[in-house]
Amino acid sequence: MNSILYSKSIWLQVDLMRIFLYSVRKSAITNKIYFQK
Repeated sequence: MNSILYSKSIWLQVDLMRIFLYSVRKSAITNKIYFQK
């Protein structure tokens, strides 16, 4: 039971990191486009 919860928490952290990196990359791309104009 504990191992299942542990793996779930790991996957949750992975998802959060993926969302964070995606938003950072998205904002960086929009900033690049904004500065080019």
